[in-house]
Amino acid sequence: MPNTLMKLPTYSRTFRIDADHLIACLAFCSFLVSSSGCTLVSKRLPDKNETASPQASIGDRAEAASSAMRVSNPPAQQIRFDGQEQLLGGGSCQAMPPKDLANQLTELIEQKKLRSAATLVQLHQRSACRLLLGQPAHVQPDVSATVLTLVSDVIDDGTGKTNWRSLVDRFQTDTTRASQWHTTLASLGASGEVSSTSQDQIHRLKLLSSELESPLLQIESLRLEGQFRIASGKTSLALESLVSAAELAAQHGLSNLASDLWLMSCEASLRLDQIEQSRQCWNAAVSSGLASMHTRGANQGLPTIDTVFWEQAVRLAHPGDKLPKELTVTLAPWHSRLGIRMDGSLTPEVALWSAIAEYQLATGQPHLASLSIKRAETIDATSTQVRSFLQIALARSMAAQGQQAVATTILGTLTESDNPRIRASSLATLGSIKIQSGAYEQGSKFLGQALSIRGAEDWPGRLAAEADLANARLIMGDLDNALQNLHAVQAQMLKDNRWQSLCQSLANEAAILHLEGRKEEAELIRQRIDSIESRTL
Repeated sequence: MPNTLMKLPTYSRTFRIDADHLIACLAFCSFLVSSSGCTLVSKRLPDKNETASPQASIGDRAEAASSAMRVSNPPAQQIRFDGQEQLLGGGSCQAMPPKDLANQLTELIEQKKLRSAATLVQLHQRSACRLLLGQPAHVQPDVSATVLTLVSDVIDDGTGKTNWRSLVDRFQTDTTRASQWHTTLASLGASGEVSSTSQDQIHRLKLLSSELESPLLQIESLRLEGQFRIASGKTSLALESLVSAAELAAQHGLSNLASDLWLMSCEASLRLDQIEQSRQCWNAAVSSGLASMHTRGANQGLPTIDTVFWEQAVRLAHPGDKLPKELTVTLAPWHSRLGIRMDGSLTPEVALWSAIAEYQLATGQPHLASLSIKRAETIDATSTQVRSFLQIALARSMAAQGQQAVATTILGTLTESDNPRIRASSLATLGSIKIQSGAYEQGSKFLGQALSIRGAEDWPGRLAAEADLANARLIMGDLDNALQNLHAVQAQMLKDNRWQSLCQSLANEAAILHLEGRKEEAELIRQRIDSIESRTL
């Protein structure tokens, strides 16, 4: 089903703090939507002829609409279903352009959505680091100091050090050298060719990095020197530069930078047919990549996943090299969201691609998630139970891409599984798909069945299913009872620190109360959303 999003209003780049602007920005952030393909829906009474058969197809929505009674609802007053919460940004194996990241952060900060801004940085740390280092050079000078400070604080919060904030402060105090750094970077990027001028520019960057007394800039200038030497056909010298950069990054605890640099060193070694050297660099890269997957900061205890790095690490692995077992444990917060538990049969490779798939679903990239799911499924060591949960994730991905019929077909056999966790999760997913298509009564029955299965108290998406069921009942008119159930779900979300799900659920509640004419209650809920979003890290 199409993923319809509310349009964000256009804001100026001025950091405003007046009360009127604060109230105007209480609308729920447009990208906190269901990772199973949440659709904006109008308030609708259920079709009395709907039945709850797991094998039934979604059917033609136009036909359903013609046979259903609808309540008049202005286009601006729409709600979205909770589902499993979606995080911010895009989980592509291509990093978000730093300029796009800066623009999104500017809007979020202007709207006082500090938590969402922090989460966006955590999800896109590769781009965030590029932005702070001045890449591309024409972007950073136009970014406000407020944005750069927030970005540096979020990254430092994850590492427990102050490397990035020190760089931002240095740029702001030594504006002359900062300007020279950006100008030289811009000239280097604009040349588009390898020449003696390029070599002079890199030498100038190395001098500036020393003058600015920044390890980060020293590492960056060595990285650029390595790239220049590779482009010049001087691979041996390039390897020296890249290894020096990697060692310096590791020395300063910058594991996210060290992982990339070791991987670049691995590839340079392969070009030189230095197999043992490449394997050593690969192992150092993977160790650094694992160390960089911290869980500190704003992102609800979920480790950061650099999909670009891990995809390249898998590509460059020697046939005799294996991903470390620790990866399975580190990624557990992600793959457990799919229902995949830690046991002796779960391999690091399956854990990695399952975690990446969930990350991509959560960041609004269902087409990429489908590919990651397939990669996990094709690994021989994947167990039958894991494959079942991967199939449920694939159904979510298909539904998010508008292929509801395919999703329903995938779930059809899983709803009859002997495993209560698989049966409950598949029924809940099917119920959410039905609800999102407007079949509230039918979807509610599936959700109710899922929540009542004995022996399935712990399954992925249970809390989201409870929220979806409460929202559907709200729309069907059982307002007071549904609100009581919804408030219980919201209390659990607060306890679990799932603030994004909580904000999303509160926004739905506010929209429904507004439609019912209970505008004062709706406004109080919107103020609560604003309070949650505006808290400092």
